[in-house]
Amino acid sequence: MERKILPLLIPALLLIACEKEITVDLPDVPQRLVVEGVIEPGLPPYVILTRTQSYFDPLDADAIASSFVRGALVTVDNGDGPVALTQLCSSELPDSLLALFSELTGIDPALVGYTDICVYTTANTAVRGEIGRTYQLRVEAEGKLLTSTTTIPNPVPLDSVWFKLALERPNDDSLGYAWAHLTDPDTLGNHYRWSARRISHRSDGSTEDPTYISPLGSTYSDKYVNGLSFDVSFIRGRQFYS
Repeated sequence: MERKILPLLIPALLLIACEKEITVDLPDVPQRLVVEGVIEPGLPPYVILTRTQSYFDPLDADAIASSFVRGALVTVDNGDGPVALTQLCSSELPDSLLALFSELTGIDPALVGYTDICVYTTANTAVRGEIGRTYQLRVEAEGKLLTSTTTIPNPVPLDSVWFKLALERPNDDSLGYAWAHLTDPDTLGNHYRWSARRISHRSDGSTEDPTYISPLGSTYSDKYVNGLSFDVSFIRGRQFYS
């Protein structure tokens, strides 16, 4: 037995001896401002302003809260003059409004309840989203000036929607995929984003999905489908903290 075990020990010792610790020194990268602005038809604009973080920075409640930029001057102009947006933080809201805050911003309600989330928005109806209108965003924060312009395009309606069972397992009578059929306009440059929301309720009465969720890869252009009619489906997205 000793003669058989010894040859096995020698390769094992050689493998152990080949291990080496590697330390990678990442270059210091200055923080940058990140602006995420959203405006949709009939809804007020909202802007989320954060700072970039290092890949290995801690990701806890304090780190998330400190990444939000407060005290910025944010305005939106639809051609009728700039309107200042007001800073609104989740810590300032009563619990009864947190669900609405989450729904309007699309931020996971679990994250809203976990740490302090701040956005810039307004109740001024003069800058509600309108199809075909152009909006100019101006952000002044931490000695920097950032500007952007966007136009709300004409929507492309879905021709039809339906549900189809997956039939991936025996006796599968409830799980499946949501499908849609649409016709892309013959002008190149349209973009689409798929999002879905389950409106069923759990046993405790809460909604399955408090907000619409877009799965990874759900945004695409009409580069390969310009002017065509086609079916589209995506897997259901997951909440970050579900």
